Amino acid sequence: MGRRHTFRISAGVIPAENAGDESAVPNFWKPRFLAWLVLCACVLVPAQTRAGTIVYSTDFESLSVGSKLLGQDGWSTAIPAFLNPDAAKITDDAARTGSQSLKVLGSDLASSGGITSPYEAVGSYRRPVSFNAAANGYPKVRLSADVRLDGGQFASGDFASASLAARSGIASVGEIALSSDGRVYGYDGIAGGPLFTSGPVSLSDWHNLALEVDFLNNVTRFFLNGGLLGTFNYAASNTSDVLLRGALVAYARPDSGDFRRSDATYRYDNFTISAVPEPGSFLILSGIAAAVAAVRLRRNSR
Repeated sequence: MGRRHTFRISAGVIPAENAGDESAVPNFWKPRFLAWLVLCACVLVPAQTRAGTIVYSTDFESLSVGSKLLGQDGWSTAIPAFLNPDAAKITDDAARTGSQSLKVLGSDLASSGGITSPYEAVGSYRRPVSFNAAANGYPKVRLSADVRLDGGQFASGDFASASLAARSGIASVGEIALSSDGRVYGYDGIAGGPLFTSGPVSLSDWHNLALEVDFLNNVTRFFLNGGLLGTFNYAASNTSDVLLRGALVAYARPDSGDFRRSDATYRYDNFTISAVPEPGSFLILSGIAAAVAAVRLRRNSR
């Protein structure tokens, strides 16, 4: 974990007969000293640690419209052909913010020939980060993206879905998907069925999907538009403290009845991976200082 800074402060006792006498108050009780203590906390604990850190972030605005995503800005090109690496392209025909986003057309998703069954076609777009949460002193890593799915909505049946996925060590630590049936699902990314299901959500509209991977407690939390969808305890034996990558994924089941994957358009914007710090020296010292100041003010008000 990150280097810690600590103080040792000797306590003092104020005689009862001197209560209320400012000159009898040990220095560490005085407001000026408390202010100095908080200032030291700010200096000794790096600003990056106090606020967290952005591991990777993109709004796709800096990439050329019409260009393929993979091979740019660190997006992996080590994607097998059956996962349709060329289908993810930068567009300016829709965006959650700004003017550009990432688009995958269902018509550009070629069949995997059964490799990805029960899905007929899959597009997987991966951003490696290899972020060691333990070594950097961040127990939690959060992945988020604005996701939109255009096309026909079905009363039942997960025919098409646009998802956000996280992988650590040798296994998935969670995946959250917006489905063509108008719901959001949470998966462990290993077994088949969903762990969580949301209430109805609108299609052809943007939704924020997020995963918060807690490496300290081996827990992943799933969020939809800022609200907690569910919590998944993953097996520590299947993971490490390294977030290997985040991924944006497009799924399509075989065409059936009125469903054609060519009708689906998968959109992604504002993809971010950020690290959340543990309560460190700054929070501890600030809390102590605030508590002591509250006691001091209370005594003076009597």
